[in-house]
Amino acid sequence: MKKLFFILGVFLTLAVVVSCGDDEEDEPLNNEVVDSNTAKDADTAKVVNTDTTKVVNVDTTKVVDADTTKIVDADTTKVIDDNPTPKDGIYSYELYQFMKEQTDNTVIYDVNILDEIPNFDTMKAAMQKFGDIRINLNLERCTQLETIPMQAFYKCYSLSSINIPESVTTIGKSAFFDCFDLTSINIPKVVTTIGNEAFEDCYKLASINIPEGVTTIGSYTFANCHSLSSINIPESVITIGERAFVGCASLTSINIPEGVTTIGEYAFEGCRGLTSINIPMGVTTIEGWSFEECANLTSINIHNGVKTIGDHAFSRCYSLTSIDIPEGVTTIEKYAFSHCSSLTSINIPDGITTIDEGTFWECSSLTSINIPEGVTTIKEYAFSDCNDLKSITLKSANPPILDEEENTINRLVQIYVPQTAVEAYKSANGWEKYADQIVGY
Repeated sequence: MKKLFFILGVFLTLAVVVSCGDDEEDEPLNNEVVDSNTAKDADTAKVVNTDTTKVVNVDTTKVVDADTTKIVDADTTKVIDDNPTPKDGIYSYELYQFMKEQTDNTVIYDVNILDEIPNFDTMKAAMQKFGDIRINLNLERCTQLETIPMQAFYKCYSLSSINIPESVTTIGKSAFFDCFDLTSINIPKVVTTIGNEAFEDCYKLASINIPEGVTTIGSYTFANCHSLSSINIPESVITIGERAFVGCASLTSINIPEGVTTIGEYAFEGCRGLTSINIPMGVTTIEGWSFEECANLTSINIHNGVKTIGDHAFSRCYSLTSIDIPEGVTTIEKYAFSHCSSLTSINIPDGITTIDEGTFWECSSLTSINIPEGVTTIKEYAFSDCNDLKSITLKSANPPILDEEENTINRLVQIYVPQTAVEAYKSANGWEKYADQIVGY
């Protein structure tokens, strides 16, 4: 019995040994050859090349250079720059970012805009935000642009110059208002409309050419363009609006075309550089304050078509020595020639019926004056503070109404009246206080 169990044990042991030998033949003991240059990472799906130390992303086919941290396009071998600088040009929506990145405010950057029709709100926001970065803006590629809209560059302090494409026909109201660093601008030949206040307060704008076809220079169009020294007004213009050139102190000469029929109030007020002016035949009224404080104006040519010279029209023209008022003028309004301190002589046309309040007030160099027969009223301050006035000659035998609360005539002035009217003047209301100054001729 014991012998039988021993035989069974030996048999079982041999069976186990045979089974283990079969398993070892199915799975070799690590005797497979492995390439030592490469290793496969099952989790990242990336292949690590130990020779180049570069990681290849098989999903993007791009190589990341660990030394430079730049992205290289494996197909083109070009470096992709995330922040390109504008060379040929930028689109209007990119202007903000471009100006934001500039730090040197001592240079003027040339910027070409590529849009066929640019976004003016976007450009204005950029130039208002970064006013210390100056740019020359070129819109010549904006070939579908027809209008520079209202307030397009309103208070864009960074704008130094601008090229407008030939497709533009209209410049809107206040388009360049208060662009105080703007020095030059081209206005295309096809422009027919320039809005009110278009270039107001462009302090550094030195010259401008208005194209043929423009009929109106509107109110305040070039107001306070202190550096504007020359301007060409085309023959097509018929209206110069209110305050169109007010405060253009550097303007030395200006041609007003013969077709102009209206010169608005304050049109050339404060143009201290003007030395002469020609009022065209078509103008019937020189509006109030039109040439007030043109301090260097020495000569004025007024054509026969003028009927009215408005309030303060030539007040404070300190260099004006004489003026010839045409016979067609029937009205000279108050203070028209007040403070013309160099005026030595003036003729008053026969058609004048009233010498208005303060008309010749403080014309301190005026030595004599003739008052025509048709004058029926002389208002207060008409000749006040005419310190050099020596004589006044009245042609009418009927004393004009002397409408004054204070003395209008200096006590040293000799008053000449027709011999037959001496007593009438001496007894007339208002004239009686000058009785000892009245003599006949």
